[in-house]
Amino acid sequence: MEKATKIDHLVVMTAVAITVVFFTAYAPAADIYVNSTDDEHNGNCIFECTLRDAILVSNANGEYDRIYVPAGHYNLTIPNAGSHSGETGDLLIDSPEWVEIIGEGPGVTVVDGNGIDRVFRINPGSGNVQLRGMTIQGGDAPGSGGGVFNVDSTLLIHDCHIVHNHASSAGFDGGGVFNGSGNLHLVDCLVAYNSCEGDGGGVYLGTGSFGLITKSTIYSNEAVRGGAAFTSGTSQFVNATVFGNSADDNVAGLSNIGSATLYHSTFVQGAGPDDISISSTALMSEVILVNSVIFGACDVYERTVDAQQGNIEFGDTCHMGYGNYANAGVAGIGMDGFGYYGGGVPTVKLLNSSWAIDNQWTTTFLQDRDARFVTRPQGTYGDSGAFELVPGEIFIHGFENGYTAGWGDDLL
Repeated sequence: MEKATKIDHLVVMTAVAITVVFFTAYAPAADIYVNSTDDEHNGNCIFECTLRDAILVSNANGEYDRIYVPAGHYNLTIPNAGSHSGETGDLLIDSPEWVEIIGEGPGVTVVDGNGIDRVFRINPGSGNVQLRGMTIQGGDAPGSGGGVFNVDSTLLIHDCHIVHNHASSAGFDGGGVFNGSGNLHLVDCLVAYNSCEGDGGGVYLGTGSFGLITKSTIYSNEAVRGGAAFTSGTSQFVNATVFGNSADDNVAGLSNIGSATLYHSTFVQGAGPDDISISSTALMSEVILVNSVIFGACDVYERTVDAQQGNIEFGDTCHMGYGNYANAGVAGIGMDGFGYYGGGVPTVKLLNSSWAIDNQWTTTFLQDRDARFVTRPQGTYGDSGAFELVPGEIFIHGFENGYTAGWGDDLL
């Protein structure tokens, strides 16, 4: 097979460098078209082609395949027989080559675990996998990864809603997505209403893993530790919004024992001492903050935080230094509400009076678009956080797609 041109790339931002990581792929051996919403295993896709059979055909041919999944609700109905063969339970991806599963958009193509198992499982040794343009919901895993389970592959999830999934057994992790030691890129995704009885209600990133969360929102997830996310590997949040999650240990946002970078991201958990947005207390852990907004306490050692520039926080628990605003309070942070303001996922809008506006200071490390794909900067410099305020922009207040949240009287 001949190499095709690059089909995607990741811009990986750090506080000291910008690295471009290219995902390359081969020309697809086959385009496989799903034409039935039934969950059946017929062994082929000659006439009727279910999503389960399409994946099994791809596993068997061991070549780069694109699987097209049209509009519809795809309920999994074959209970897990414990074999991890892909013929029962979750949808098992086990091809050594690149596999793309492409829907027609979140809310249009819906893949539903129906409470019988997780939704997607990517076996160790699989090639690169892309899940694009779908809702992944209703997973209930007996182990980790309620929605998606990945161990060591490179996984790109693009334009997806990962909602209402659960890792329901005690001590298991990753209610929405479990990424053990592979590479995970979430782009333009909403991760919401997931839960687990372990670490990482929305997203779990294990030791040795790399996670890049771009223009995505992690909202209203629950866990024992790290309501939004848990990482013991390397994670980068770029134009990301983390809002309204919860955890038994009060680390409702990010629980980090590895290395985490927040770049132009907005983390909002609450104004109370038990509303922890970021925890990084392990001896060798680190958090790098660049042009980000933190509304909620930090539980960190001073030596583990490197606040580069352009950050703003509600209190003074993140150990920010020169070039950052601490003790901004509600008025200084100046956020208007959580909702849809353009783009594919909800975020938090800035008020005209917010100190986060033009808080970039310099154009170093400036991300050229915000979470809504609005061009930065709109003013002299860029705004802190995931939202770039456009002068004169007017929104009609309201929430879309059923994902609603108000700030509540205790916040604003």
